[in-house]
Amino acid sequence: MKKFILFLLMLFVFEVVFSNGIISLAPNITKILVDLELSDSITATIAEDIFPTTLKVGNFSKVNIEKIIKLKPDYVFYTAISQEKDGENLKKFKVPSKKIYISSIQELKESYILLGKMLDREKRASEIVKNIDKILKDIPKFNGKKVLGLIWTNPYYTFGERTFQGECLKILGLKNIASNLKDRYGIIKKEDIIRRNPDIIFIFIENGDLIKKDIIIDRAFNNISAIRSGRVYVIKNYDNFLQPSLRSMIFLRDVLIKYIKK
Repeated sequence: MKKFILFLLMLFVFEVVFSNGIISLAPNITKILVDLELSDSITATIAEDIFPTTLKVGNFSKVNIEKIIKLKPDYVFYTAISQEKDGENLKKFKVPSKKIYISSIQELKESYILLGKMLDREKRASEIVKNIDKILKDIPKFNGKKVLGLIWTNPYYTFGERTFQGECLKILGLKNIASNLKDRYGIIKKEDIIRRNPDIIFIFIENGDLIKKDIIIDRAFNNISAIRSGRVYVIKNYDNFLQPSLRSMIFLRDVLIKYIKK
């Protein structure tokens, strides 16, 4: 009888917290929720998110606030930059919401802890943070090679030092040639790529093979070290690096390092 009452209480608590589910407005937030074993509680995401839910509430830069309000979610998690206005609207209509924006590894760990506390997954969050710390401890350091990470082309677009991705390169002992970008993400001029002469170029873009071909056949890049040494790499499953989560750290350890060691 006691066990049955406890079971009912557990159901009641779960119903109170997640009766209408969680809406994630960014793919990396979804990954964090999945890591926290909350897959069954995610009821809606955005069009760019590959999480298998039939409900989509707009896209990354154009969220459907009316649809979210009708769904009456328990929580909505959004990110910074293009969704700041959406966050304001959610608060205006008294929709429980929280901004999750990650620009460093410390902020990644803090996000797990925060969501763990909010969503009754503190133990799991603590385990994940310990896993991240272990990965960081085990990651080797490299010899200050100069690196360029491309996330868009025409024009060339990359990430600076004050980003999660920039910090990951720094942890590996690599020198990001775009570390002095004015903004976190931005354009790097062709002449700056040539002048700064990267040893390695990572391409984190869809159709990366075509972009790699264009870079290699561009005569202006002929004397770049990465071109001459054949170290232009198209990175598959790059979203695991560009969308900060535990998977990013695993990707750093298990995938990116292999290219650097070549």
